[in-house]
Amino acid sequence: MPRTTPVIVRTPFSRRRLLAWAVGIASVVGATKAAVWLAGRPAGPGEVTPAVPAQPTVPSHSPRALLVATPTDGVWPVEANDIRDHIRDALPAVNGAAGGRYRIDLLEIPQPKPYRPQIEQLLPWLATGGAPDLVVTTRWPTPGEVIPDFATPATAGLFSPLDSHLGAAGALGGLRLQDLYPVALDLCRHKGQLLGVPLRAAPTVLAFDVHRFTDAQEPLPDANWEWPDLRTAAGRLTGGPDGGAADEYGFFPGWNAEALLALIWQDGEDVVEPTGTRTRLLEPRVLAALESFADLHRGRALCPPLGAAPSSGSSWKWGADGILINGRHWVGMAYTEMSASHLHKWLASPGRAPDERHGMAEPPRGRTRATLLGVPAVLSLFRRAPDQALAAEALAALADRVTRELVPSSRRVTADQLVARLLALKGSLGEGDARALAAALGYGRAFVLPHMDRAGHAHIELSRLSFALRATRGPSVREAAERAAAAIDAILARP
Repeated sequence: MPRTTPVIVRTPFSRRRLLAWAVGIASVVGATKAAVWLAGRPAGPGEVTPAVPAQPTVPSHSPRALLVATPTDGVWPVEANDIRDHIRDALPAVNGAAGGRYRIDLLEIPQPKPYRPQIEQLLPWLATGGAPDLVVTTRWPTPGEVIPDFATPATAGLFSPLDSHLGAAGALGGLRLQDLYPVALDLCRHKGQLLGVPLRAAPTVLAFDVHRFTDAQEPLPDANWEWPDLRTAAGRLTGGPDGGAADEYGFFPGWNAEALLALIWQDGEDVVEPTGTRTRLLEPRVLAALESFADLHRGRALCPPLGAAPSSGSSWKWGADGILINGRHWVGMAYTEMSASHLHKWLASPGRAPDERHGMAEPPRGRTRATLLGVPAVLSLFRRAPDQALAAEALAALADRVTRELVPSSRRVTADQLVARLLALKGSLGEGDARALAAALGYGRAFVLPHMDRAGHAHIELSRLSFALRATRGPSVREAAERAAAAIDAILARP
């Protein structure tokens, strides 16, 4: 099935500041005017001027009848609708356990096509007496970083910090934060404040074409693989002495910086010093990791060419014929974030034999194990909720139930429990696939900084570095690293 490419499409800093200003306007003069301003501004390059969202009809809303707003449909419908369905299914039990203290109602907010930031759909609610108390932001997960649809309203001050509602044991009501993956929580923090609870976690795994391996008489990837194993297999799965003959390549490292970051982390290194004041891109072991990444693309290319940068036209398919990149490059292996869409690919064919065409393995290891973890859905407390304490209590109860669903952000779901749950769904997912997914959740990492905006801009520079290293006639590895280091150091030095 074709899917929209998870290319990182970020709001530039000036645009994000404008959105923050729009939220400020909405707080003072009403969100309808802010929405009109957003719709009336000239469209930027490649943008479509959005229509003004209709003034919402306010449901019956009392102090104890809370609303949770969740997006539906849009550009990433599987991600949005899947989390909506889990929330809808959880509400009867959550409301029943509340004992009349509150009742949560579901408010669906349809998302437009082409993509628009979810904040634009929320602005009209700021002008009503029925603004949602709780807000879900969701999107295709960007590996190892915060999703922009959460970052934009979070940095604009739209969500309340949850820290003041935490108990002495670090619990939010019955939700113990220590039960959640720490990296997933870090992706929900801005300037040290927790602005949401991660409802899902999406680790990056190694997907592979079983038929390509068996045809080449190559052993399938497994948990014991290291990077030399991946490179050797990629070489044997790549056609032609110059690489990519007949458009058959061995490995696709992802659209942005996921494989690059994984290589650095797996060597026990990091991109930024622990102090957060400067990068480590010019350290010898980091440069060696960058050389290994560039070696996959230069000389005898083992990875398909992608041009200068990701584009909205980029795509890939998982189908009966294999893994196809941009409609022309077949690959034997690919790094991919295991989001709801990808799980549905495996689980939507009951009765199909496990591993019929596609397999899933843990990423290759280095000195240590590491992969990227994304958070495709976050539940936040709306700053304008009239009863903040009651809304926080309801958020905790809802999150406590939903975070244990597929794919969980809660560590209370053990690897064996997750594997059993996946296999019980009787899709084409084999036990090896399920165990790889469960294991990758345990060592997922993310590129985070105290300030979400700075992390987002630094990640853009890492993606640029990734594409510079892919270019066959690009700068040397050291030159590319020096440019990226200078750009990221400038971001870190911002007041």
